Amino acid sequence: MADTTGATRMVVAVRPRLAASDTVEIDVYDDIGIDFWTGEGVTAKAIRDSLKGSKPKTIKLSINSSGGDAFEGVAIYNVLRQYGEKGTHIVGEVTGLAASAASIVLAAADEVSIPANAAIMVHEAWTSMRGSAGDLEKRAGLLRQINDTAADTYVRSAMRRGVAKSRDDMLALMAEETWMFGDEAVTHGFADNVTDALEAAASVDLSHYRRAPEMRDRLPTTAPTKAATETPNMSEPVTTDLAPEQVATDAAAETTAALEMATKADNELRALQARLAVLEDEKAAVELRAAAQSDEVARLAADLNRREVEACVGVTIYPAERDAMTKLRAANPELFAELLASRPPITLTADVTGTDAPENRVTADPDSKLAALVRDAGKDE
Repeated sequence: MADTTGATRMVVAVRPRLAASDTVEIDVYDDIGIDFWTGEGVTAKAIRDSLKGSKPKTIKLSINSSGGDAFEGVAIYNVLRQYGEKGTHIVGEVTGLAASAASIVLAAADEVSIPANAAIMVHEAWTSMRGSAGDLEKRAGLLRQINDTAADTYVRSAMRRGVAKSRDDMLALMAEETWMFGDEAVTHGFADNVTDALEAAASVDLSHYRRAPEMRDRLPTTAPTKAATETPNMSEPVTTDLAPEQVATDAAAETTAALEMATKADNELRALQARLAVLEDEKAAVELRAAAQSDEVARLAADLNRREVEACVGVTIYPAERDAMTKLRAANPELFAELLASRPPITLTADVTGTDAPENRVTADPDSKLAALVRDAGKDE
């Protein structure tokens, strides 16, 4: 809806706008990307759809956001730069905080102003996940790529402001989770000029940033008042103070929903762990069966070799003699075959003396190689 200045103020989730307006105002006063709990947030699709069909000469970009999804921030940057490359002048203003992914969105502006008490914050990409060492190594590589992409975006933004910075310069700022107020943002190439300090609503969540506690007192704390001459924008959501009872009810409902989701997730985890235990038991059973089958194969192979030895010799022999010849054949079947083929006729003898047990042996020439090898094999027992 057009105001008295001829500009169109856009809430990114609301269409249509006045496509013929020379100036479009975009307020980024929410998380970048879809919020898991509320389903709200600023997305590239919402901004693209809201700008579709328009050819504004100027886009006024106002930001007060703690950031969010890095990929969504890059996508919004690209949507805005498409207009910038076609001649649209993008004017950015930090009304409170442009942190993390919101700083990437801000980098799309051709001109950036920042109040003395507002801040821009940059940091390295981070994630939470579970998985194998390989999974973690792949995710670490992805995080480094995101860091490089963000650093290159900041470098190009600084160049538009006449500040020469390298990728390493920006990566160093990101590694330190750098908070830049006023002149600091100008020095590092994130803003063009510093304006008077404003009082802006501190509605952003900073709990997940490492250096937030030491920076909190430097952020603006109260909401600004609109000029009395400004025409209200009927497309913007209207907020009112809620009664304490309603606040308590809403908080209780959110807590209950969160607990239900946590319980569901815990139950799913327990089910997966139980299934994993079953699979581990099945794996152990398969390994035992495989080992048993391997032993049986070895036993059958040995038995076959024994029977083949008996068939080759052609006589009944005692176990010790059979085992000796079986080992000889198993160790060197070619030599065994050669010796057996050249052996003289084999006879079976029995010597019985007093109470001595009968001793049967395969005999031929006692000095033959085969007889010697059989004797040596028996000694090894």
